Amino acid sequence: MKLNETIIFRRDGEGALLYNPEDGTLTRVNATGVFIWRCLGAGLGEDEIVSKFESALGDKAPADLRGEVRRFLGMLAGKGFLFGFSGERIEMPMVSLDATSSSIGSASRPLYELRSMQRVFVPGDALVLEERAFESFVPGDIVAFYPKGRGEAGIVHRMIGRDTNGLITMGENNDSQDSHRVTEDDEPHLVVARIRPDGVRLDTRNGRSGMRQFRWNRFRRCVRCFGARLVNPLLPLMFWRCVPEESVAVGDGVQYYHNRKLIAVRSPAGVEFIPIWNKFRFRIDD
Repeated sequence: MKLNETIIFRRDGEGALLYNPEDGTLTRVNATGVFIWRCLGAGLGEDEIVSKFESALGDKAPADLRGEVRRFLGMLAGKGFLFGFSGERIEMPMVSLDATSSSIGSASRPLYELRSMQRVFVPGDALVLEERAFESFVPGDIVAFYPKGRGEAGIVHRMIGRDTNGLITMGENNDSQDSHRVTEDDEPHLVVARIRPDGVRLDTRNGRSGMRQFRWNRFRRCVRCFGARLVNPLLPLMFWRCVPEESVAVGDGVQYYHNRKLIAVRSPAGVEFIPIWNKFRFRIDD
């Protein structure tokens, strides 16, 4: 048996999120599922996984332990997460995530994509949302909203003001503020935290602290743009740069990985290296 290497694994507390970038589906597994996933990643077979469970649980092991392990493996195989499983595949419902620029889906912990809020989130972060009264939003809050309805992909941007038409929002890496004004019909939610790829939860900065972060990131963007105009002509001379080992299509963009670490993201707006100095180590071929 072999795991599908395109699946993105993200710790979420004691459990984990399994994200399939090919069809934009998300699956959550508990701590037991994480244990089995890691065993499969280490190349263990079904008998070895059952043996490890028996050693760890002792007398507390369920009577049908092998059956439960096989059902979980069947679920992974049914979703296309596991190849080479000889047992019955189990089809289970999935949570759909439409991947667009800075998109969120209908899941309670959607995944952040692409680049409009770069340096606040990293592509692949799971976002933790909280309901908030529309009148309670203040400049500096990070707002997740659904201009096309809850069933479609949404947007995650910073609120920078308010007028008679609604909330004024802007992506910190965008050139201008959003033309759309956020209203109560867009079902806005406050983004209170993000879960990093390594499973660590970090609270987001909202309100006055969020506005300070917004202004600092805008200043850094200006500096980066100026530096890029100076450095980019020299990049072809840096012969030591190599191509990342892996690439994964996500929505209308591509994520590039090297040694399982995110190196760069390609979107319709161009290529963004993460962090910026990776452009001196890697190159992205067209």
